[in-house]
Amino acid sequence: MTTQPSKRISYYRSKTKINGSQVYYNCREIDEDACEVVKSLAIQPECRPQLQNTLKQWLEDMGKSDEGSELSRARQRLEFLVTKRKNINRMAAEEIINWDEFKELRDELEGEEATLKTRIVFITRY
Repeated sequence: MTTQPSKRISYYRSKTKINGSQVYYNCREIDEDACEVVKSLAIQPECRPQLQNTLKQWLEDMGKSDEGSELSRARQRLEFLVTKRKNINRMAAEEIINWDEFKELRDELEGEEATLKTRIVFITRY
């Protein structure tokens, strides 16, 4: 979102170009539309038990300890990232990579590690 105080407007800008230029959307219109969309997503009371059971089953499937489960894959990837971090640290210490490359790789690792840790906590909580 971008705000132009002189014009007293805020707007969202498209990331990609459409017909050669970026498109700007007034925040007020988008925010009003978003509220209506969210309201329309309300789960009807008679559908809630079925949805709860389906969600519970899905979470149980994600948390299974078998090799192909989401939890197992997330833990394996996290272990891989720990090894990768050690390698990056070694490469930086031996000056195989420069400081900027080290920081960039470290930041990427930290972002993915955070995502995986959040996923693991989410899965194991239920």
